[in-house]
Amino acid sequence: MAWYWLPAAAAIGMLVVLLPWLIYRFMTQRKRRLDQHQVSHLTRRFIQDRERNEALLGDIDIGIVIYDQTGRRILINKKAIELLDDKKPETPDEFYACFADLSSLRAILALGGDTAAQIVEKNDRTLEISARVSRPEGQQLATIFTLQDRTDQTREELQRKIFVANVSHELKTPLTTIKTYSESLLDWGLAEKQPASIRRDVRRIHEDALRMEKLVADLSLLTSIDSRGLQPHMEEQDIAGIVRQTVERSQPSAAAKQITLSCPDTGPVPNVFVEKSSIEQIVSNLVMNAIKYTQKGGNVLVSVNGLVDEVYVKVADNGPGIEPRHLPQIFNRFFRVDMTGSQVFGGTGLGLAIADELAQLHEGRIEVSSTLGLGSTFTLFLPTARKVYRRAIDDASHSIEHKSPLQTEVQRVLLEQSRELGYTVTGLPELTAEQREALLRTYNE
Repeated sequence: MAWYWLPAAAAIGMLVVLLPWLIYRFMTQRKRRLDQHQVSHLTRRFIQDRERNEALLGDIDIGIVIYDQTGRRILINKKAIELLDDKKPETPDEFYACFADLSSLRAILALGGDTAAQIVEKNDRTLEISARVSRPEGQQLATIFTLQDRTDQTREELQRKIFVANVSHELKTPLTTIKTYSESLLDWGLAEKQPASIRRDVRRIHEDALRMEKLVADLSLLTSIDSRGLQPHMEEQDIAGIVRQTVERSQPSAAAKQITLSCPDTGPVPNVFVEKSSIEQIVSNLVMNAIKYTQKGGNVLVSVNGLVDEVYVKVADNGPGIEPRHLPQIFNRFFRVDMTGSQVFGGTGLGLAIADELAQLHEGRIEVSSTLGLGSTFTLFLPTARKVYRRAIDDASHSIEHKSPLQTEVQRVLLEQSRELGYTVTGLPELTAEQREALLRTYNE
């Protein structure tokens, strides 16, 4: 965030402008007592201070442009030149001309205002332009313009608003159903309704209550990930076994749509260093997403394979596919390809976002490819346990510290194993080269 530089930038800008004016006043009042040596000394000091201030202003992430009382530009820093598309406006009018519309800001200054600000759009960026007029003793001395790139903040604010709107919508739908069916039971009474009708109403209430519970659980998980409050307990796991078990649990959902869900044995696959429940959730989300969007009687194929230092889990379906323009947004929270028909498929709209976040938590990634009319393929890539161990030990030997959940967990496990080998160390960097290699040999794949 660059906003905290604004007071400092303004103060420095004021100093740059006021210093020659103060020198002038000082020299005027005391010119009879100043000799040429003193004047030269003050001039040298002003030049040194100005160069130092310009160097400082050049390093900050706020654009600064300063004009004196005659409208002559006396300072412009690198950030301002960048935000002005490499232009260096010589006068305030040239500065105003760099933007499509600064009428609001210009009007305030023209009416005698000392400060003004306006948000403008320029080259797909959102900029905040601020102006401050220096008027010591009531006389205008200089005008200072600051430029700040607010693009990221504006985008984040928009995303927050969309997120809140989506959460409200997702909660409103099941709440409406629960309210409607509970009112029906209250109005008619249990004695007035047939048992089958009562069961149907209660079932709908229960289903929507579960839907709300799932939404709250998904939101809580994403909040934990965002705040880095999620502390997974990772250890070496058989990824092929996890995938097979997850696919087996998804068979009833596939059978309900007469979808063939298969996971053939592809041979030995290297182990991975993960939190089992997180990988189960990733695979489950990908499989259930494929089942949800595949037509009745379709096919979903899940496979697990290993590369040199990676393992990948592929979930392929023969559903409708995804348009290329939607692929960059496919992992956004609440994003759905067909917004008008999303309610047909149900769900919270957070499944792929959660899968992607959990994959990154394990230093993995999810890639997607799709062809309209033929289907989509989601592929989860994870580093092998051997690669994770080697990296942790190599980084420790070079005193490289990591604070990611995966690296924290693997260092904990390796340190415990080193102590079991009889190495009396308090951290991995203390191990000798021979001890590090011996430690790695205990994790043969």
